[in-house]
Amino acid sequence: MDTACSIVMLAGPGDHDSVQVIFNHVVRTSRYPFSFRALTLDTLPSRKYPIGSPATVKLLKTANAMLSAGEIDAIFSTAEVSPEIEARHFGHRLKRKRDFRGIPLLGWAIGIERAPTDFICHFDSDILMHAWEGYSWVSAALQQLANDPAIMFVAPAGGPPLNGSVNPTSQKTFSSRRFVVDRRRLSALLPLPATHNSWKRRLLMYLGGESSYWPWESHVDAAIGQSDFSNIWLGDHRAWFLHSPDHGERWKSLLDQLVANCEAGRFPHEQLGKGELDLDAWHLGTSDPSTLRQ
Repeated sequence: MDTACSIVMLAGPGDHDSVQVIFNHVVRTSRYPFSFRALTLDTLPSRKYPIGSPATVKLLKTANAMLSAGEIDAIFSTAEVSPEIEARHFGHRLKRKRDFRGIPLLGWAIGIERAPTDFICHFDSDILMHAWEGYSWVSAALQQLANDPAIMFVAPAGGPPLNGSVNPTSQKTFSSRRFVVDRRRLSALLPLPATHNSWKRRLLMYLGGESSYWPWESHVDAAIGQSDFSNIWLGDHRAWFLHSPDHGERWKSLLDQLVANCEAGRFPHEQLGKGELDLDAWHLGTSDPSTLRQ
């Protein structure tokens, strides 16, 4: 019997025209029967996306369409009042709901805490995946967690592999972009140690200024560094991910092609061994896509 596991994706207003494609793509390439699927929407008002911004309205419309279509089971929001999650993850009520870069501090924690299962698979909304038919990196991640109580987070390998499969890599560094975690085990790290980008900015924040918090990812990274836990990057060549650093109009216009090629295992030689998408190397939207290999 498959272990009950939820999948949750964090998406912001700028993702309103890509999140549906990406979410369904990572569900397919995870090749796992998730018992619960959800989106966490960053609807917390910001300078770029104030209350009622057109992009936020479009994001909510997309998410509700996905809910109606049965593609997701629930919608969470960073705008919700969550004092219990703030206290659980940070040990106190937050002075600001965003980090100093403007990223929602509870964007990941809400999905982890609101999901009905203890095992959660998280994706950011800019991740592309490939997986062989019949292979699930999520199943492999759950097995790693079951086998070793000292593992906290498990993630797939980054980029098409250079030399086939390798052994899983253990490391203390944490990335919040894609992972599987057992939230019961995560409890051992909570509340997370405080991390601020400067003591001066922290003081100003407490006096009413802007946020001084580092991202939730940095808080988790610090907690793991102070613990006996490690994280695992899987080394199996049958599944790999690409992070898309550029979410601009060009990327969005080529997204359907990127998804189709990743799912088919096609990629340019320049992408080998690289977890960051090299969009120029793919030659999509041109007359010469012949550099893609399989």
